[in-house]
Amino acid sequence: MSGENLRQFPRFRLALPVRIDLPSGAVTTSTVGVSRGGLSLRLAPHPDIDDDVAITIWLPNGRQVQGRGRCRSHMPAAPWAPALVGMSLELDPTNRGLWEALVDEEESTGSLWRMIGRIANAPDDALAPRGVIEEHPLGSSRFHTVGENGLAYRLAFAKHDSDVADDSDLCLLLPGFREPARRLVQRVLRQDMSFRLDESGAVVVRARVVELKRGGWAYVQGDERMPVGLVSLGVGELLLVEEAGVSVFPHFTAVELEQIACDSFRHDLTRPAFARATTTTTTTTDPKRFQQGYDAVRFAQAAATDAQVRRYGDRDIFFHPSVWAKVVDDDGGELMGPTLQDGGKICVLALVGRSTPRVVPLHQSSEVSLLKPPR
Repeated sequence: MSGENLRQFPRFRLALPVRIDLPSGAVTTSTVGVSRGGLSLRLAPHPDIDDDVAITIWLPNGRQVQGRGRCRSHMPAAPWAPALVGMSLELDPTNRGLWEALVDEEESTGSLWRMIGRIANAPDDALAPRGVIEEHPLGSSRFHTVGENGLAYRLAFAKHDSDVADDSDLCLLLPGFREPARRLVQRVLRQDMSFRLDESGAVVVRARVVELKRGGWAYVQGDERMPVGLVSLGVGELLLVEEAGVSVFPHFTAVELEQIACDSFRHDLTRPAFARATTTTTTTTDPKRFQQGYDAVRFAQAAATDAQVRRYGDRDIFFHPSVWAKVVDDDGGELMGPTLQDGGKICVLALVGRSTPRVVPLHQSSEVSLLKPPR
């Protein structure tokens, strides 16, 4: 598969453990992104273009994909960092089926799994789907979702000064920026933004963000030792919004962060997993009896055939895109969304209602009822 063919497949940002068998020995790393045709990863040392190597990929459900990877590209990073390597995959039918199922899942519910991953890391935080808070000796850092439609970047450009490509100071600061920017870039923010591209990693990227002429956003990568490039944004990264209790650029207000959080779920409600979902009923003799209460949700989950599962540490979390529920919170507000099983807990991943997104654990006394998924 050529590099040109690789670019025709949508890419999804996902970190998966990988082992590459290089001539110098086996190297363990993780993916930066995946597509139907291949993957990208940080790798040092990196193979030469067209080198063919054995590859093993660990999927989120614990299974392995084994095959061959062929190096199609590598972009040099800073001298201290591994290169970004693009590889095509050559898989037998069994392993190809496992890989296709993973990409199908990412295309359908990948953004929701990113939220579920944050829930897994902070099970007692009802608002964990929105982002993460990391504790440090000098304070804490707060990261927030950018919204699946990239509303964070749209608001940043609306709130702060930017320049057309030719007038940007990056034309002087970064040799090689002007020409690609003339072709691809609409505007450049004047200040850096900070974000984490990989929710499972600790690396924070600080860079200038641009609005692209074709639509969407990217950050500018490069310096005097590294080629200039544009890296796509709005595909699941987390934006740094606060350090040690102090707001950082672009200084979003609480209302704006609420708007950004809701931006994700307007998009999620149109995802193929929900469009394909069917009404969940556990009986044909008395359906009303099984539409209300905690047990109705538990029985519906047991009967569903489209559950997705991913492993976090030593526990599995099951996501049920077709088992939707409405739950009344302590203030009388109605919250709606698909359901989860996290060990012995059953939860609603609330996508609709006040203060969403949030996760709501269910109990025998919960005021909850089953719903038809959105179409």
